[in-house]
Amino acid sequence: GHTVVEDENTMSRKRDGGAHAWNILKIDGDYYYMDATWDDSSTTVQAVKSTDLGFSYFCVTSDEIAHTRELDMCPVEMPECKALKANYYYHNNLVIDSYDLNKIKAIAVNAAEKGGNYFTFKCKTPAVYRDTLNRLCVEGDDCVDVLRAAAKVNKDIDPSLYTRSYERNVCTITIFFKKK
Repeated sequence: GHTVVEDENTMSRKRDGGAHAWNILKIDGDYYYMDATWDDSSTTVQAVKSTDLGFSYFCVTSDEIAHTRELDMCPVEMPECKALKANYYYHNNLVIDSYDLNKIKAIAVNAAEKGGNYFTFKCKTPAVYRDTLNRLCVEGDDCVDVLRAAAKVNKDIDPSLYTRSYERNVCTITIFFKKK
């Protein structure tokens, strides 16, 4: 189908009081919030070629953005954003409903086959997020199994080393591959 995108830039205040700009997108008739600056991993204002872009705040709902923004500080009435189909994770089948080591391995292997520097996924609920983070990276060592699976398809990946990043407010987990 045809995708229609409309964009409205708006402002809010972060909980710490600083001003911050974000966007509301209308895609195929549904509204989404997007915070492009939070997904920019670059630390410079120069043109950089980065391969570790984030997608945690790409087409999120009102509930998700409310964890980090004071929506009532916005000077205009904002539409309710409830749709999920254009969210990066839902659109790319990177959402887990419950802890699923095989699905996480498949996501990692797919990223490794494409030569990516990381793999990322979203947990459907905060409870799934906490359980997954704990079993994958904190108390459990399932992440090593995931990295071994990725290293089988990309020999440059060191399965014994990794770094992780996570966004509790939107339940996303990103594991960065370390290269040999």
